[in-house]
Amino acid sequence: MRRTALMILVSLWTSISFCQTPTNVTCDNALEIACGDLVSGTTDGVSSEFLSTNCFFVYDQILWYKLVGDGSVNVLSYISSNTSAIEIIIISGDCDAEEAVNCRGQYYLYSTNDSIRIQTLPNEEIYIAINQGCCEDVGEFEFMLDCEEETNYDLCANAKSIDCQDFIEISLASASSEQYGNICSQENEPDIWLSIEGDDMIHVIQSVNHVNQYFEIDIYEGSCEDRFDNCPIDILEFDFNDSIQTFLASAGNNYLLRVMSRFNDIDTVQLNHFCMLPATNDLCENAEVVDCGQSLIGNTTFATSSNGYNGCTFEDSNDVWFAITGDDMVHELFADSIQNFSFNAIDIFEEDCSLEYTLCRTSIFNYITKTVSLFAEAGKTYNIRVSDTDGYFEFSHSCRLPLVNDNCTDAIDISCGQTIEGDTELATYTGISNGCYSESDNDLWYTIEGDDQLYNFTPDISEQNGFWIEIYEEACTKMYSICN
Repeated sequence: MRRTALMILVSLWTSISFCQTPTNVTCDNALEIACGDLVSGTTDGVSSEFLSTNCFFVYDQILWYKLVGDGSVNVLSYISSNTSAIEIIIISGDCDAEEAVNCRGQYYLYSTNDSIRIQTLPNEEIYIAINQGCCEDVGEFEFMLDCEEETNYDLCANAKSIDCQDFIEISLASASSEQYGNICSQENEPDIWLSIEGDDMIHVIQSVNHVNQYFEIDIYEGSCEDRFDNCPIDILEFDFNDSIQTFLASAGNNYLLRVMSRFNDIDTVQLNHFCMLPATNDLCENAEVVDCGQSLIGNTTFATSSNGYNGCTFEDSNDVWFAITGDDMVHELFADSIQNFSFNAIDIFEEDCSLEYTLCRTSIFNYITKTVSLFAEAGKTYNIRVSDTDGYFEFSHSCRLPLVNDNCTDAIDISCGQTIEGDTELATYTGISNGCYSESDNDLWYTIEGDDQLYNFTPDISEQNGFWIEIYEEACTKMYSICN
């Protein structure tokens, strides 16, 4: 009888444990846990909850847990689950103030090889939301919470301040992931934080002793409180030894550098950090004026990027600027020397250095053997942006008179029955939107005075086995607004 009674007692205890509705089904009622706790639960029977943070949202059965930081690293380790995975969402902030809730990470644990590391601050309240992964899975789970000593510079708030000429060696082996998620990406990679005070210098970061290891440095401007409101102002990617990346640190601003491994495990990151003054023609406003016969010489390695849409292309490579004063001559640029890279981009803009660069005259990925030609109209200024050279470059710069009808304003009058001959090899191109489409081929211009006749153009010969004829009505306006 005693054996029978014991079996009934165990059966009753098990039934009460799994049928009782959990109380920690909301953030406000999170169950507090501490280092050394073995945490178990089940989402079976829990109502679905909509959870939204500043980097993701879920609608699922969720159980809530809470831990109070003490400056240590909290490690959550997978013990068991009767579903495919345990999904763990970690946030910090006030449950009652939606705007104060920050995403710390969204993770999936699949086996006993999986764990999560969370660097905490003293008295920081961290909330852990657990569900059973995708597809509305429900069931039992179990994980262990352990604590380790704080890892140096593991949090943005503890970022290591670095100066010019510093050699930096940091360990990612025991780093946690501080994934606050921004509108650009949500990375769960282990990370370490560095900080730099702006000084109007080009900061150069060089990888040391990394072979076939890929890591990334995301640069944020501002403080730890507001750094993830926007995308990183720059993303430096290192994929080989001695790889060099640069950025401009403007005086009066604070810069936060998040160093993280990508796609592979890196125990230690070693970096050289030094600083240089920007190139004198680093900005369009400070473009170096070049005259006929004067070469364009520069180095983009230690320049910055104008970034964004520039009227020609979306561009984020380092660049330097030159300017030509219009003189009714054809200016020709030819690449005499380009270091490291087989091509470069040359963007030529008309008029001032406005943010939109509204009139793009040409955008060319110029191979070394190709000449860039531009007719520079008297009274105008042309800004030249050179980028993608990945180092030293030199362009010879010569001038010549244009062909007679190289420009719309100098078009040659033609009439019915006339044979039209021309050669576009030495012509320049209009290089702007022409009302029909954006054109970048060399062109020559002709004009017809309307006489109520039907004009038919028949090609006789072309060295290129084809050519375009575009007909516009009215005057030679900038946009050639009426395309026939």
